Amino acid sequence: MAASTPPDDEFPTKALASAEPGSCGEGMAPGQRIGAFRIEALVGRGGMGEVYRAVQLEPVQRVVAIKRLRLAGAGSRQAAWFEVERQVLAQMQHPNIAQLFDAGSLPDSSAYLVMEFLDGEPLTGWCRSHRVSLRGRLDLFLQLLDGVQHAHQRGVIHRDLKPGNVLVTRVNGRPVPKLIDFGIAAAADSEGTEVAGTVDYMSPEQSNPALGSLDVRSDLYSLGVLLHELLTGERPLRSSSDPAAHTRTTGPQAPSERLREMPGPVAGALAAELGVGRGALLRLYRHELDWIVRRATAHDRADRYPSADAFAADVRAFLDHRVVAAHPPSRRYRMGKFLARHRLGVASAALAVAALLAGLGTALYGLQQAREQRMLAEARADENAQLAAFQQRMLRDVDLSAMGEQILSLAREQAGLTPGFRGMPESEQAAALRLLDLVDGIDLARRVLDSQLLDRAESAIDRDFAGRPLLASQLRETLAEVHDSLGNRARAAVLQREVAALRSDELGPADPATLRARVAAATALLAAGERDAAGDELEAAERARRTASAVLPADLAARLAMARAEWHSQGGDYAAASAGLAAAAAPLADAGGEPALAFRLRAQWAGSLLREGRRDDAARVIDEALEAAEAELDQDDGALLDGLNAAVPIRAGTGDLEAALALSERLYARSVERFGQEHPFTLTQVNNRAVTLINLQRTEEAIPLLRGLVEARARQIGARHPQTIKAEANLASALMRSVQDREPDALRAQRSAESAQRLRRVLAAREDLLGREHPETLLSRASLASVLMHGGEMEEALRLARAVYDARRERHGPTHRDTIDVLDLLGQIHLAAGELSAAREAFAAVLAARRAEQGDEAFGTLSAAAGLYLSLPPDSPQGRSLREGLLQPVLDPPIEALPPPLQRTRRQLDAAAGRGVGADG
Repeated sequence: MAASTPPDDEFPTKALASAEPGSCGEGMAPGQRIGAFRIEALVGRGGMGEVYRAVQLEPVQRVVAIKRLRLAGAGSRQAAWFEVERQVLAQMQHPNIAQLFDAGSLPDSSAYLVMEFLDGEPLTGWCRSHRVSLRGRLDLFLQLLDGVQHAHQRGVIHRDLKPGNVLVTRVNGRPVPKLIDFGIAAAADSEGTEVAGTVDYMSPEQSNPALGSLDVRSDLYSLGVLLHELLTGERPLRSSSDPAAHTRTTGPQAPSERLREMPGPVAGALAAELGVGRGALLRLYRHELDWIVRRATAHDRADRYPSADAFAADVRAFLDHRVVAAHPPSRRYRMGKFLARHRLGVASAALAVAALLAGLGTALYGLQQAREQRMLAEARADENAQLAAFQQRMLRDVDLSAMGEQILSLAREQAGLTPGFRGMPESEQAAALRLLDLVDGIDLARRVLDSQLLDRAESAIDRDFAGRPLLASQLRETLAEVHDSLGNRARAAVLQREVAALRSDELGPADPATLRARVAAATALLAAGERDAAGDELEAAERARRTASAVLPADLAARLAMARAEWHSQGGDYAAASAGLAAAAAPLADAGGEPALAFRLRAQWAGSLLREGRRDDAARVIDEALEAAEAELDQDDGALLDGLNAAVPIRAGTGDLEAALALSERLYARSVERFGQEHPFTLTQVNNRAVTLINLQRTEEAIPLLRGLVEARARQIGARHPQTIKAEANLASALMRSVQDREPDALRAQRSAESAQRLRRVLAAREDLLGREHPETLLSRASLASVLMHGGEMEEALRLARAVYDARRERHGPTHRDTIDVLDLLGQIHLAAGELSAAREAFAAVLAARRAEQGDEAFGTLSAAAGLYLSLPPDSPQGRSLREGLLQPVLDPPIEALPPPLQRTRRQLDAAAGRGVGADG
């Protein structure tokens, strides 16, 4: 709660205006006690009650805010709103939402909330008084969006987003906005006819219930108004006090329009406050910020952003000079953003145009010649076919590493020839050249190639081969393959679908060329995260094959099986994926002549077996595949790289963590050299390496890798892409594991809170994208339960873990490895909560299952034995038997000689021996 609120940021909340002023009676005096809290001073008073600054005296001492409502003088509606606020705040755990500490009632019928005390100012007032720059304001606004997203993921609509309810305070010297006052919050899609909120910030549907129920986009409208105010210093509908004004069919005025209407001195003062010249400010607002505000405040909610995350993505895109989704698409706009984002790179690229044209000029010349000779196409079909093949080779053989290095080399050479550079001191020359060392030449070359060649080649195909659809499909297929190799999966998928449609029209749906294109399109769509669309392509291929009773070539049958298996895996049906790949492996091996394809299929099969829980079978299949591939394939063959990549998690899954780490580091170095820092294959190696480091208990090395990975994937493919979500889940795991053995301190509290926050976001996204019972959703729920256990929130941890156990038991049976793993987690939660009988029962079942499956020396077996031992009464016969039997390999050697996972188990056992363990309960 706030210490003070300037009058010009106070706007009445409509739903609370019915209480009579003064109806709360006398307030509480300084020094008065409410339980563990002592009143210090009155902060503010309103129609419903008062807000006080108070001190909590025990069990910790801290300054808090107490919000009091005198129910005896308030209507039932005010009491209901107060109860809503209490229930809503109890769900919130976010750095940008004021925290609720306690709640209760007093003998005089008062109700109260004890909250985080915020000695801050409303957002707009803070920005004015501290003359916050444009970027600084947008950074604060992004933090606010993150807090609002947190509330929306819990099904809560704030309904009163305005400057007075966003207080900025300093945390560790850094300004942090805090969202307060959920007093009129509502559930998403809630029905009702009561108008509630602050008029100047209401969405049309909020001010007029006839327009339908509220959803999260109602809050986004209010945030759009708030952003307009941050940009211009004025509210877009400041003169209106009539809710009907919000039902107009056009949105509020755009920021640039408001800026143009301002008197010169006012606009100049605003620009100076934002640290930008008036003309530059107008240029910044026009187009992108205007479009962002317009989309957020669109009259029709269907035209607004779908979520606060999407809103934030556009604001970040503006700050990073990337394409803003709200802006109408145009090639000129995209090129402008590229130039703004890569001024140095584009300048270097411009110097390399001659080299680029020299290396690829023959391909462009071929396209030009084909256009001039299209009237003679029939007579020269063979020549055109040869020309197309030549163009394909030219595109496929582009060496990004050499191209990137040439661009940077030319930039250094050209810099040395300029008078300005030669006139600089040597130290400044060296510093300037060092900037080029920070540029990733491969990524730069990839962007130049995309904009300078591939876009032009696609346009040339559309223009010059419109009358030759088969030749056009061949060239388009090549472009798709190049885009895929560059990491542009979404564009590759679009092109492959166009190829399939062209060939289906020209050759028929059952022709092998058409079916190959269908499979390629499905594979690209799966890589791009478009599982439903991929299913459509696979179904079309199967339907055409069945209708024509076609017998597929062995390689095409294998590719179809691989695509279908990936589709099953993304849907969580790993058994079906494994069965399909096993059925396809033998015919492909018998056919011969496709060693790379056979290796890819067997590597995929091994990965599917691992996900299914069949670790030994997975290790056998990948070892056999690697032995054959290393004898038949070149060391730089892409198929071998893919297979080695599949071997990393299999090595880790079978316990050989050091081998998994060495393999992932080797692949990362090779991928950076070949593809660049941010290619999808390179990022996959970052993830593999980080996950292996986590399993080796080297979490401090894993955390920065995963932070960079989450940022890179969110920037490239979006925050809700499955790969980004997986990276965030791994980061949450690393954060928790890094502090789970620490004594309670600030770092443990901070990382535990961040881990839980990220896992809640991951769980919400997976429930939305995959469904509540998908294996990855269940994994996220179990991970969150583990984090909550370490944070002491046993009740919620137990509820989540039981739900996962019930789902896995129903799906897989009681002895499946995944079911046993979550039963182990249930045992850990019971043990941490002191429920030793329940823990004992769980660990006994886990130990029996793991001994039968994995043997007595496996880590999982020893971990379960340690859990059972810790749950037994002190000096029990069973406990002595475990210490002298199964647990001896953990207890006898020096702790540093044990593998990292067993070192933690040993520390638990040593600590238990020092204090005595167990009790009947």
